[in-house]
Amino acid sequence: MAHADTHSSDAGDINLQRVSRLSRYNAWLWEQVAPYVGKRVLEVGSGIGTMTQFCLDRELVVATDITPEHLEYLQTTFAHQQNVLVRFLDLNAPLPDWLAEQRIDTVLCTNVLEHIEDDDTLLSRFSQVLPVHGRVVLIIPALRRLYGEMDRAIDHYRRYEKTEIIAKLEQAHFTVETTTFFNLIGVPGWYLNSRLLKRKTVPGLQARFNDLLVPLLRFERYFSLPFGMSLLAVGQKA
Repeated sequence: MAHADTHSSDAGDINLQRVSRLSRYNAWLWEQVAPYVGKRVLEVGSGIGTMTQFCLDRELVVATDITPEHLEYLQTTFAHQQNVLVRFLDLNAPLPDWLAEQRIDTVLCTNVLEHIEDDDTLLSRFSQVLPVHGRVVLIIPALRRLYGEMDRAIDHYRRYEKTEIIAKLEQAHFTVETTTFFNLIGVPGWYLNSRLLKRKTVPGLQARFNDLLVPLLRFERYFSLPFGMSLLAVGQKA
C-alpha cells in the first residue's frame, strides 16, 4: 500500500519484510482464509506476495499493489506463473474496467482495508465487481483499544470492532458469513509495544517468537474467542 511519507513508508517496509519471513504464521493465516477463496481471485494490496504464494493453485490470481517497487518484485517473483497477473491498482479510485474481464469470484484483502480512509466506498466497489455469491475475504486489525503508535506509523486509519465490520459489509450489500477473532496471544505484545512503549515497528525478535507460537494459535479454532488481535470477516454478495 502507498504511504503518506518517507517516515511511515520506512516503518511499513520494515514490518512488511518482518511479517513476510514468518513462514509458520503466514501458512496458518492462509489456512484461515483458504476455505472461502474461490477460483478467480483479486488480491488487493499484495505487497511482496506474502499471501499470493498460497493462491498459486487457483485458476487466476490478480495480484495488485500501488507501490512500484512492490509491483516490480511481484512481476519478477511470479513471472513463471501463467495464472498470475500483476497489476497496478489504486484502492482510493474507482476500480478499473479491465477487472470485469477477469470474472473475479473472490476479493482477498489481508491487512489492507484499514489503510483506506473511505473503507465504506471501497467495500461497495468490491461488491460491484463481484458476481452474486462472490465473496470478499478480509483480514483486518481488531480492537480500537489497541490502536497506537505502530498503527499510526504504518498508516492505519483504524482498528475494527466486530459489530462495526458487520455493519459495513451489510451496508455494501454483503451477507456476512463469518466474523472470527484470532491471535489472542498477540494482544499483550501489541499493546505493550504500540500503546505503552510507543514503538513504530514490531521488534524483530518478538515477531520471530510469535512465529514459533503458531501451534498455540491452532488451538484457537476450538474456542469462540471474545477478542483477538485480528478479525477474519467474510461477506458473500447478496
